[in-house]
Amino acid sequence: MAWNNYKDFKSWYKDHYGIDYVDGADFTKKEGMSDQEYAAGQELFKGYRAASSYDNLISDSKEYYNNQGNSLLQRYSTVGANLEENKRIAQQNASITYDKLRKYLPTELKAQGYGDHAATESSMLQADSNYMNAMGNIAAEHSKVMADVELEKNDTMSELEKYRRDELTKYSDAKDKALTDAADDALTAYNTKVKEIYETNDSNYSDIISPKLEDYKLLGEWEEAKKYLWSNRSKLNQDDFERERKIIQEKLDILSGKEYFEDYKGRLFKLGEPVVGNVEALNDKLEETGITNENLVNGYTVFAGEDWFAYYDGKWYYTQDDEEELPEEAKKAREKAREKAAEKAVQGMQRIS
Repeated sequence: MAWNNYKDFKSWYKDHYGIDYVDGADFTKKEGMSDQEYAAGQELFKGYRAASSYDNLISDSKEYYNNQGNSLLQRYSTVGANLEENKRIAQQNASITYDKLRKYLPTELKAQGYGDHAATESSMLQADSNYMNAMGNIAAEHSKVMADVELEKNDTMSELEKYRRDELTKYSDAKDKALTDAADDALTAYNTKVKEIYETNDSNYSDIISPKLEDYKLLGEWEEAKKYLWSNRSKLNQDDFERERKIIQEKLDILSGKEYFEDYKGRLFKLGEPVVGNVEALNDKLEETGITNENLVNGYTVFAGEDWFAYYDGKWYYTQDDEEELPEEAKKAREKAREKAAEKAVQGMQRIS
């Protein structure tokens, strides 16, 4: 499998193993996997493990700061409740003092010789004023302290959020870098291993395989050369393999007459189209020869009516090519095709519809 610039281990694993990778599972080389693919996979696996570590740090960090935030909110909630309780007690004490004053003030004034109505009324009004001022002062002081506490809470929570955000960003960036570095390292490992294999295979070709192939060629044993080449394909670089394969196949084609047949086929169908007319004349001719379509070989031709027809891959084609204009090689190829078709002839007729 060619390298596909994978960015993460799990997608690489799915493509190469056919299943999803389970977190924590062992990672071993699959049977038949190339060395370069496994080397790249190892680097991606390192990146995956590093990224998993950062995921754990991110998760722990979120939990820590959530706990810290909840703890602070609970603390400030307790402070607020205590201040409310202090306010309530202060107001309660002021009310108790006020109630006692209203109850005992007239008696005290009378004992001091100020028992007339005007004096009593004036003292009661002063007591009312003092009570209202006390209650106002308690409320004002409570509001001021609560505002200071709320401001402190907001500042503390903002600072905590900044620490949380900075830490999560640091871990997230480190995770992204680990994955990017792993992808780069995987490509480097892949190319390095390919280079090592290329150098090894290049030595195999020049020192071992090429001399053996030349022996087969000199002896004219081209089929054996082909078998030997394919049996050693994994030991060769692609360029060397393709070059030798083309040389051997071209020679085999010449020896089998395929080269001439391909030339003939090119001329035959240059102007030809799948047959749509003269079907009756073609059928009559085929019935006369006793040849059926399923036993024909590509290149078989017949002259029916006033036209030439050629068979190729299950279809008959109509052509205007003049038999006399065909090169000798093409004529020989056509004759060979006719001979092979005749050898395969069977009784009966497969009509064209």
